[in-house]
Amino acid sequence: EERAHARATEKSDDEGAAAPHAAAAAATTPAASATAASSAASAEEGDERAAQCAWEVLPGRKPSKSKGKKKSKQQKAASAAKSSYPEPLVLEGPAEDIEWMAWHPKSPALLCGSADCTAWVFNASTGECISVLAGHEGAVTVGVFSTSGKKVITASDDGTLRVWAPATGECKTVIRGDGWFEAGDPVVSLACHPTKPLVIAGGTDGTARLANTATGRVLAVLRHRSAAAATLEKASARAEDALAKAVDAATSRLRAGETSVELSIPGSSGAASDGAEADAVASAAPADAAASGAGGTSEPAQGDAEAEEGAEDEGADPVEMDVPSVEGVGFCPVEGLQLAATGASDGTMRVWDMSTFSVRAACRQEGSIVRLQWHPTEPAVVTCASDGSVRAFDARDGTTIAVLAAHAEVCLDMQLRVWDRPDGATDGSVPWGEAVIATGGDDGRAALLELGI
Repeated sequence: EERAHARATEKSDDEGAAAPHAAAAAATTPAASATAASSAASAEEGDERAAQCAWEVLPGRKPSKSKGKKKSKQQKAASAAKSSYPEPLVLEGPAEDIEWMAWHPKSPALLCGSADCTAWVFNASTGECISVLAGHEGAVTVGVFSTSGKKVITASDDGTLRVWAPATGECKTVIRGDGWFEAGDPVVSLACHPTKPLVIAGGTDGTARLANTATGRVLAVLRHRSAAAATLEKASARAEDALAKAVDAATSRLRAGETSVELSIPGSSGAASDGAEADAVASAAPADAAASGAGGTSEPAQGDAEAEEGAEDEGADPVEMDVPSVEGVGFCPVEGLQLAATGASDGTMRVWDMSTFSVRAACRQEGSIVRLQWHPTEPAVVTCASDGSVRAFDARDGTTIAVLAAHAEVCLDMQLRVWDRPDGATDGSVPWGEAVIATGGDDGRAALLELGI
């Protein structure tokens, strides 16, 4: 900007020095007079255009101007827009990265979690720090205010969940062990029940856990990978490995000079028993889970690993499998519907009946689910995913209600809200009573979408 102004000043000086010569030329030649006038006008227009370009590129800084020069219309408009924004209020405290933020449901209190193992509660109006929540032994990965706003619930990379008094920073309850996530298993999603002291949390181990925040008791473990699916995948992997070994052995014998080789698969009886066991488990799986093609199971908090250990055959090599991370969880806010939903990084979303802890509906979509949220008044679940899409599902049967293309790349976050019409509001351009979704994507864009339900 300064260089552009310097060049403009040099031009102005040169033109000033050349003015007498131009006047003399104009007295003798009319054509020369017209040329000089045209050059002066072009130079002045070029200076103004250069100043405008500098303002467009750097909207935070006004270009330098010589005294007496008027602002262009574009500069005046940009200056007015800048002056209409208030100065930002900076909230300082955490020593490391901020992992997430959450607003209080009724007041301008802001909760944020940090990689330095602490969570902070700020008064967003004044910038005052209300309390520091210290006690986790890992990064505080998720956190929320309770529906009443009287409690704060946080979870961490250390696998624990803590309940706090936000005004004092006192830790009221710690949930760990006894059916909860194992130490070191990060908790990556969290939601509170709208009316009961219940919380549901999703982890990187492929499960969601339901707990009572008043008593600290773990009520259920909801698995995104069913026992049938796990057993079938293990049996398939072992059979494929055995077949590859048999082919290699037969090829070696043929190269050694044998003319005929019988293909013998080591451990074929074991593979067959694995398949039979998988069929037996699959036949006993819940009907809705089997129909979905990606079933889920639930179990009491006690004896959490028995199903996994029982699926392993003695003497068999362990098979590593990708375990989906449960990235989104939530309770249904519609009165009378005891439902919860979980969404995972493998693109599956499940709706659970909280009275029986069984799968009521299961859906699958392209891309990993990043966030999940219930519609506040309808039995519908909305998800955003790594393919940039936003989808809405009917929680009663799992059917797809809507698919919205929000971003060209990963959809990083979303927030759904129904705009209630305030008293006296007459603006017809606002979609009062309809669900509006705000999203942010990895393509550098933010989007506002109307869901239409």
